[in-house]
Amino acid sequence: DIEKLNNFEYEPKKLKISLTKIEQEYLDNIESIPMCYYTTLPPYTMMRNGHPFGVSVDYFREVEKIIDKKFKLIYADSIEKQMTMVYEKKCLTVPIIQTSPQTLPFIVSTIAGGKDNLVLVTKKDEPYIFNMDILNNKKIGINKEYIHLAQYLDENHPQIKYIKVEGYGLAEVASGELFGAIGSSIMMNYRLTKEFKNSLKVMTDYPNSYVEGSIGVHSDEPILLSILNKAIATMPLVTQDEIFDRWIDKKYEKIIDHTLAWQILLIAVMLIAITLFWNRRLKVEIGKRKVIEGNLHITQQNLSNLNGSLKKKVEKEIQKNKNMMEKIKFAQMGEMIANIAHQWRQPLAQVNSSVLVIDIILQKNNFKNEIIQSKLLELEDLTEYMSNTIDNFQNFLNPKKEETTFFLKDLIDKSIAIIQGTLSTNFTKVDIHINSSFTAKGYLLELQQVLVILLSNANDALKTGKIKNPKISITVEEHSDTYILSISDNAGGIKAEKIEQIFEPYYSTKNQSQGIGLYMAKMIIEEGMNGKLSVKNKRLGACFNIEIFKEQK
Repeated sequence: DIEKLNNFEYEPKKLKISLTKIEQEYLDNIESIPMCYYTTLPPYTMMRNGHPFGVSVDYFREVEKIIDKKFKLIYADSIEKQMTMVYEKKCLTVPIIQTSPQTLPFIVSTIAGGKDNLVLVTKKDEPYIFNMDILNNKKIGINKEYIHLAQYLDENHPQIKYIKVEGYGLAEVASGELFGAIGSSIMMNYRLTKEFKNSLKVMTDYPNSYVEGSIGVHSDEPILLSILNKAIATMPLVTQDEIFDRWIDKKYEKIIDHTLAWQILLIAVMLIAITLFWNRRLKVEIGKRKVIEGNLHITQQNLSNLNGSLKKKVEKEIQKNKNMMEKIKFAQMGEMIANIAHQWRQPLAQVNSSVLVIDIILQKNNFKNEIIQSKLLELEDLTEYMSNTIDNFQNFLNPKKEETTFFLKDLIDKSIAIIQGTLSTNFTKVDIHINSSFTAKGYLLELQQVLVILLSNANDALKTGKIKNPKISITVEEHSDTYILSISDNAGGIKAEKIEQIFEPYYSTKNQSQGIGLYMAKMIIEEGMNGKLSVKNKRLGACFNIEIFKEQK
């Protein structure tokens, strides 16, 4: 219960971390790390008998064990005072800050240390909400200090009336002044367990509303930022989950499930009753027609017509079910991509931190080498491309993604530059035939992702086939409303029995990663850009054709 949780003493586990020489020297030269600690943000930061405790405390204790250095807490009784002390460098860190976007120029967030989602809290007797449109004209409370939460809700649910309140708004919900209140899952469940256990419940989560939290670091401390990033990346996910799960009351999730189950059961019973009623009525009507018409031929004709109508209804229902399955498939894929993104961002941030440290050391020692500088820039481009790849996949189904106008020649040059290293290793020559004035309007980064996938696959085929004088040719043809981008190679082509299957998920002539790449490429072009991606064998090898509109429709 909440009393046991408040008295819980968390014991972190000792883990090893790999630090550079400059990072180790930084830690050796300090006694502790000053941290501004806002004392009243339950359950993240709290005080009990003069001692700090909460989610953030459990978390930075884990970090202390990893880096073998303590945080020195400097207490603040308001968020404003906490931020002022950081600005004045009276402390260098804060225990909890939203990962992105960066709202204060003097505070930089570490890589994400935890993820939570938004939930809606209502009275216990409110029926389960299947559609957010039900909330139209309902008064929903949000904390007035949650600026980014307000922006998210305005963008994703503008039809709902949000009211900014002090605190969490739960007291107003309990009194009936508000229909509901929105906040993070951990915060809301903690307050429900402590004060509103018998009157309020978590109604539902807000889809795609994940909020990531980090430790905040002063912008003048890049080495400290790098150290903390490595510590967080070293911490096992299971340890992070243990910390956050301990502060969530799981019984509220069951309330949602039971309510939903009963409502689904009620709907199912109603549908069965309506079906039985109409079936019986249908039989009566058929019987009357038989008696009145007295003609077997007419009766058979009526039955035939009825069967035709039923067939159309069945086909319509099948199509509806198919559309529903497509939505489920995209939802599952979105969850998979979100999990992959969470795993990717930590090592990417660590790579960027390492590049930063290397650059600082080179500048500090006045060491200049064009090759090393070139490779550092190449590393930054590659990590940026991988980070953009994550965003591209996560934004693929986003109806509000922005279009840009771009030159196709620049797009092709950038795509080649991304994999230039692997092309050079295989001595692959790339010929480009395009009018440099060709421009298009659409989703630049998604189209770039497709080109990189196709170029990488072509280069792999050339390398696997050990082709002498390996070559990739890129041509662009202009039509009235569209462009056709063709990418062909001289690797010998794709076997006829496999060419129809290469766009299927998890199918590949080599490995699963290639199959996923071509599947995603086809989805991006055909589902996201209303274009067409096809493949055929030519005299020397395979040729992939991308047909896109000059302006996205």
